[in-house]
Amino acid sequence: MSGAAKIVPLKGVRGMIADRMVESLQTAAQLTHHGSADASALMAEKARLAEAGTKVSVEDLLMLAVVRALRSVPDANGRVEGREVKLSEAVDLSVAIALAGNLLVAPAIFGAEKMGVSALRAARQDLARRAKANKLSVTEMTGGTFTVSNLGLTRVEHFTPIINAPQICILGFGRVTDRAVRAPDSGIALRPHVGLSLTFDHRALDGAPAGDLLTAICEDIEAIRACALRCGSCRRWPRDCRWRPRLSTAPARRCGSGWRKLGRWFVRRPFGASVASTPPRGPRPRGTGRCICGQPAEGPCRRGRGC
Repeated sequence: MSGAAKIVPLKGVRGMIADRMVESLQTAAQLTHHGSADASALMAEKARLAEAGTKVSVEDLLMLAVVRALRSVPDANGRVEGREVKLSEAVDLSVAIALAGNLLVAPAIFGAEKMGVSALRAARQDLARRAKANKLSVTEMTGGTFTVSNLGLTRVEHFTPIINAPQICILGFGRVTDRAVRAPDSGIALRPHVGLSLTFDHRALDGAPAGDLLTAICEDIEAIRACALRCGSCRRWPRDCRWRPRLSTAPARRCGSGWRKLGRWFVRRPFGASVASTPPRGPRPRGTGRCICGQPAEGPCRRGRGC
């Protein structure tokens, strides 16, 4: 090479990143599934939350969809260590963060499955601030079980992210673009779609369950609601339990507005807030709620955690 203006040695943090990337590609049998999801509901939910005074980004809602979808494919949430696959019940979500100087880190949000969209946003912003100040702990840098990487602010629609070893999967978010689809009146309509790229370790996860995970993420994005109603019995979220309140008013509107069940009372509180910290207030809706198992919400769930 002639006329080289600058030579950048692969040392320090850049050298560590280079070594980790090569190690990941050499040790894991990596394969990438590409897909896309209709982001109309996601953009509408973002606007609805903004009107309610809650500022969230598209990335925050995508992270929420990922955490929810991992419940349906738990085999994708974990790590490959030696000859063992260690699956985790908790979703410790690593978030790739680009830093100045062509650097990259992926610290983890521990217990992401217990957080709502506002808590996820706050945790992500906190990690970004501390990453720029070089104040991340070793545990945060190495303790994740699933990674997300966002290139949505660029013109990249799909890409092949490299697994954050020793994790099993990494999901890449691409740019939101308008796509022509068939409208209900048989015409043509433009709808926003987000590109998704799921890279997985074929040693631990086969193509079919990886495809199921990507499909579940797409379905969650296409029907996302940042606020959901928990089952009063088994405490499962609607994707798992589908507890349907029998109210005299429109239940979907109340469910989407963030109603929660506290004993026999319904209260409105932010998604992810502690039940114990929320005092009962507001009128009690008429009617009773039942879990999909048929048991009243205040009674024991017949199907237990599998409801």
